[in-house]
Amino acid sequence: MRFFLALITLSFLSAIFANAQTVADLEAKYGKSPQIYEVRPGVIATVKFDDNGQVREMRVERYNATEKTIYLDTTFPDDLLEEVVNELAPPAKRGAKSERSGDTVFMGGTARTFDEYENASITYFSSIRGDCRGTVAIVIIWKNNSPKQK
Repeated sequence: MRFFLALITLSFLSAIFANAQTVADLEAKYGKSPQIYEVRPGVIATVKFDDNGQVREMRVERYNATEKTIYLDTTFPDDLLEEVVNELAPPAKRGAKSERSGDTVFMGGTARTFDEYENASITYFSSIRGDCRGTVAIVIIWKNNSPKQK
């Protein structure tokens, strides 16, 4: 009987591992994945690079769980927001601020604020509804490293 159970268990595990997806399988199906960095506990930056290895785009957000903490509020405190943006897109590297900076578009319970600079574009995505009010994500696009428009 033990032999029979061991054989069934081995067969079951073999079937699971035989169907596991590899990095190559996923990349063939979905393309190369971006790099993800934890820039602070609970804050990740998903980064895309250009063909020369330079950062092209960064999507920054708080996520709900780290190994030590569960965050119920995924908004950025103002001091953390400023600190992370200045670290990932230093003011000196952004270049001069455009006159178009600060434009905000409201849609439903969300807002998008656009800050344009000589070398970068920073978009802040905010929730303006209910108890979860504040910036929930930031997208930084480096203009000189973006794919050229055809």
